[in-house]
Amino acid sequence: MNREKMTNLLIAAGVLAPLFMLAACIAIAFGIVKDNTLLQNIGTVLALVSLASIVAGMIAAFMSKKIIIGLGGLLGIAICLGIGFYTAIAIGAGQHHPPRQEQIEAENITFLDAVQTAEQLNNQLEKDSWWTNGHRYFRVIKTGAAYSLEGMTLHEGGMEALLETRGDSATLWVAKPRSGMSSFASIGCKVEHYRYLLSNADSTAIELLIAYDKDNEETPVDALQRYDGDELKFELAGIYALLEGTFTDGKTEWTLLPDGTVKLAQNERAKPYTVELFYHMPTNVVKLPDGRHVALQLSNDDELLVLAAAYDDDEEQWDEAQPRKVLLRLPRKEQTPRRDMYVLEEERLVTPAMLTFMDGDIDEVVRRYNTIDFNGRPIGVLNKALLRHWQSVQNNDIEEEM
Repeated sequence: MNREKMTNLLIAAGVLAPLFMLAACIAIAFGIVKDNTLLQNIGTVLALVSLASIVAGMIAAFMSKKIIIGLGGLLGIAICLGIGFYTAIAIGAGQHHPPRQEQIEAENITFLDAVQTAEQLNNQLEKDSWWTNGHRYFRVIKTGAAYSLEGMTLHEGGMEALLETRGDSATLWVAKPRSGMSSFASIGCKVEHYRYLLSNADSTAIELLIAYDKDNEETPVDALQRYDGDELKFELAGIYALLEGTFTDGKTEWTLLPDGTVKLAQNERAKPYTVELFYHMPTNVVKLPDGRHVALQLSNDDELLVLAAAYDDDEEQWDEAQPRKVLLRLPRKEQTPRRDMYVLEEERLVTPAMLTFMDGDIDEVVRRYNTIDFNGRPIGVLNKALLRHWQSVQNNDIEEEM
């Protein structure tokens, strides 16, 4: 191939470079959206080829004294950078999404099926009563044909929900609050009011507001449980109940009790442990009675994982140390019932704070928990719905940060 022909080919490649860049950006965008590494790699290679083609074409044009064509390469570079810039904006503005989750089939629940343990109540809510789904806490501030709920988390306030009555029906409906955004379920969902008798010896009952999917009015999507108004006490009680048990590896034996105390040896007196907070919300780091800070997690194999913890001076918080370091693996003591699964099946609505003490990210916990059959155990079925709800909330938060 003679020199002139080679020069012309390089110039032609430089002229076509913006098309290479466009193809590269399309491949990268689809690779990110589809979580396809191959497409992302192909796009990266095409982008590099595009830039190299422009540079080579400009050099060939200048060497053959085609000055105008060479200067045109600057325009080509600007076009390529523009294409890349707008593609990045499009991805950052919402084209990217968190890793795809396995589709989980919704599970139906009708509380009246459990006539021995559940009673459907009327649509009357008591003024100044407190309700929570374990993360958002609401007070009923106005009653009548509609119930206005004022909400907050342990860290921030300014949340609202509005429930309205329709005739003599016992059903409530989620309506549009003043802010325009409902912090409990979606506008238009039906809500039923129940008193549920827990399956334990002391006949404890909890009062529930259960919101159902608009497209399937037998599938729960969110729930509020009435509580006494002490938010942190409610959060910590869930953590204490989840961790309850005796764990030992034959040398070390820990017994965690539902009152928030722990025995670090078989014959030791139980003493309180402290759950560390960050922005007023519980972390999975606890301060033991002997002054040590450790992170705790329950594994799927029913082991208590005791992990190293570290203090972050910048954030002024305790957190699990990175890289992760397992200090102790304490299996549950033989002949000791597994309390954590019973709690989530029969006793309590799952909270994000409780999830921080379960080993694995939210997606893994949802998949693990979804394999359990809760037929006839409404609290367990509600917790499946709440786990999907927390999974959706977390994924939406991740998407907004992108």
